[in-house]
Amino acid sequence: MPQYPTNKGYITLATCLIILAITALGLMFQVSSLLTQQKIIKNDYDRTQAFAAAQGGLEFGIAYLEKYSQQIFTSTNKQADGSYAVSAGRVNQTDGTQFAVSYKQSLVGTKLVEVISVGTNTDGSVSRTVSQVVQLPRGILNFLPNPLNVLQAVNFNGNTSIINTQGPIAIRSGGSANLAGSSSTTIYDANKQKIIEGKEGVERNYVDYNNISADKFFSTVFTADKTVVKAQADKLIISSGNNNNDLATYLGSNPGGKLIWVEHNNGELKLNGNSQIGSVDNPVILIINTNGNNLSINGNAKIYGFVYVMTPNWSNNGGGGAEIIGGLAVGGNFNMNGNFKVTYDTGVYERFNNGVLAKLPGSWRDY
Repeated sequence: MPQYPTNKGYITLATCLIILAITALGLMFQVSSLLTQQKIIKNDYDRTQAFAAAQGGLEFGIAYLEKYSQQIFTSTNKQADGSYAVSAGRVNQTDGTQFAVSYKQSLVGTKLVEVISVGTNTDGSVSRTVSQVVQLPRGILNFLPNPLNVLQAVNFNGNTSIINTQGPIAIRSGGSANLAGSSSTTIYDANKQKIIEGKEGVERNYVDYNNISADKFFSTVFTADKTVVKAQADKLIISSGNNNNDLATYLGSNPGGKLIWVEHNNGELKLNGNSQIGSVDNPVILIINTNGNNLSINGNAKIYGFVYVMTPNWSNNGGGGAEIIGGLAVGGNFNMNGNFKVTYDTGVYERFNNGVLAKLPGSWRDY
């Protein structure tokens, strides 16, 4: 029989090519699926890394706030809307991740603070944000970043010295401020290095004090009004007349660590002596209401703590070298002629505003 040519070879070749193409497509699909799966796994790992960093940053931020809240919420960090927004900086962790923490007062005028933490993975390609609202300890003192705060005018002669060991402002007054004679201010930076000594660091006509009432000024210094703070006093002293009083005897034994409220009537309140009141570790809050009478502090008394003088005009013309280590606020005019010294120390704020932060239930957020 004659042999006729067939297409079996072509058919076989085509079939092999089709099988090869299908196999290649299958391999490509598997490789693509594997790459996609690896990418999904990497993205999930990066997100997990970033979330872990953010959550770690949130815990760090809450602990940082608990320790440094007085330094965080200062007027220099105040925003236009009245809130406070500051940063604790970016922190590099040992695994290569990072987090950055910031704070914002949730409701202006309250102790509620939103702690916000942004975490990033090791290569910085993924970030996650978490936040938590916390309640600050109530405390008794609002933080003031400078040693002397006066509602109205300041007039110094003699050798008055106002020292801020931690910031650029020594005096804030709602009115004018005149430092004559040898009166001076001294400013230290954050590293305790003296940067200014002379008559600088004075904020005159300070906007937060200008044209406000004495009651409003009191509530700027303390966390409550006069009635509430007076009710919290550990000791109430009522006196009258122009008699000279030894400061230590007048305040009584062991005043350190206490809130003492003084009500004086009918005549100038004269406090003398060379005693030490309070200590670095156990400061005192001393509120003196002269009810319109003058106050004079003579001798070389040293008071560790915060002193608030509630009088329209305080004219101290006595001798000696009284010193306050902590802070001083005067709810009127302050006239000093003699030796007097106020050195800033935040210890009094830490002592009377200590406590544990409380997390507000239901306020944790994951963005």
